[in-house]
Parts: sequence; C-alpha cells; structure tokens
Amino acid sequence: MNVFRPYGSPETLRREWCTETERLCWEVAVEGGRVTCHDRRPRMDPDKMVLYPELIYRRYQGEALVEEAVLKIAMRCYYQEEFVQLIINQGFRVLRQWGGYEGEPYGQGSELVIQFTQGS
Repeated sequence: MNVFRPYGSPETLRREWCTETERLCWEVAVEGGRVTCHDRRPRMDPDKMVLYPELIYRRYQGEALVEEAVLKIAMRCYYQEEFVQLIINQGFRVLRQWGGYEGEPYGQGSELVIQFTQGS
C-alpha cells in the first residue's frame, strides 16, 4: 500500500498546499513533439488531510497543443508513524517499508510504501 508523504508539518501543509498556480512537473520529447505534465493544487480538506491536486497532461506537435487531459485526484496524506499505526491497528503486520519506488529509505522519498501481511 502506498500514500503521499507530505512535506513539512500539518500546519505548513494547511498553509501552503492550496494554489491555483500551475507548475511544470516534467517534460519529455516524443516523436514529432513533446508531452508535459503540470500540477495545480486548488483545494484540500484541512481536517481530514485530504489533498485534491489536478495533474494536467499536454501533448504538443511542434509548438501546437494537440491534446490535453486533466486528472483530478484525491489523496489522503499520512505522516510516517501514523501510516504504520493505521496498518497495525487493522490487525496487519508490517513486513517492509520504503520511501518511494526507487528504494528510498522510509520517510525520505515522496511516498510511504508498506508491504504487510495478516496477523501479528
């Protein structure tokens, strides 16, 4: 299971998350053009710590925009200790933990990834 690992404290996240400003996340060259991914963070539920980012994918041929897709998602964010505790409280046993899909140490990457099994 994985969740987004928030940057900063809950107070910092509540104060800084929401913005209508669109940011470029990445860009990759493809045959005849390029594909870009931008994000926008228009809202959050500050009590439940649910974030609602929008990912905007654009495909260009040369400099002409030919396609755009907006993916609106909801992400419940957890901090390291509370994510582990959530799994344990449901009766599962944690086997392994990572900080992301590139093998980062738990709590150091952009994700919290936990492998778990039934029982204690």
